[in-house]
Amino acid sequence: MSGVSIVFIVLALIGIVAAMGFYALGGFSLRGFSLRGDGHRNGAQGGSQGSRVENAPNSALDANSTNFMAQKEDVMWLFVGLGNPGKTYERNRHNVGFMVADALAEAYGTSPFRKKFNGLLADAVINGEKVALLKPDTFMNLSGQSVQPAMAFFKVTPDRVVVFYDELDLLPGKVRIKQGGGSGGHNGIKSIDQSLGNKDYWRVRIGIGHPGDKNRVSGYVLSDFDKADQAWLADLLPAMTRNAGKLLAPKGAEDFMNAIALATKDVTAMDKK
Repeated sequence: MSGVSIVFIVLALIGIVAAMGFYALGGFSLRGFSLRGDGHRNGAQGGSQGSRVENAPNSALDANSTNFMAQKEDVMWLFVGLGNPGKTYERNRHNVGFMVADALAEAYGTSPFRKKFNGLLADAVINGEKVALLKPDTFMNLSGQSVQPAMAFFKVTPDRVVVFYDELDLLPGKVRIKQGGGSGGHNGIKSIDQSLGNKDYWRVRIGIGHPGDKNRVSGYVLSDFDKADQAWLADLLPAMTRNAGKLLAPKGAEDFMNAIALATKDVTAMDKK
């Protein structure tokens, strides 16, 4: 046997061994396709579905997947609902921000809430844009400790962060939106301001009314909504959910406010008295 023939045989054997190792390791992924020994392409239309990635924020997900928690470069907005964690506070006035986040997740969510960034995080798609929904699990006064790491991970700028929270200085059911400004004495907003070092995020203030005496404020915000409040909540939460997409548009704050005012005109008519 010639030396050339021996070389070719050795090279062929090396190729066979390499191919067997490739098959054993399960192939490699390329732009959402998994090239495997079984010939399937996982996670793409027309092939078998890839397994859903849970609690794996650094994994690469299929480009067609609706679970985008790991694809931080794809998240365009961060919507934050403020409140206190636990069943004890669930229906409190102070938790109306959580109620908005839950309503948005029910309408637009593509994943369940899961623990992340000192809070609960869910994925959503609103008007074709990927939105991360966050409920800080830190208690209200430390909300910034949840919002700041979420913003840093997703690389979301303040002008693409929207925070929903309760406002004592607005009548029940009244809504106002602004970018930047002061905290108005709200401890959750104070914490976010301090943690971010930047106040240029959007604030959606949801009126809960004032008890009339500053000494009663703490007990008031940490009490459940009254039966009389259920009427405006039943109108307001769906209206905010239906019109959330307007917040994503350039100069969409005014359109959002107009839509909310129109949807809740009967409830907020008292403001004109």
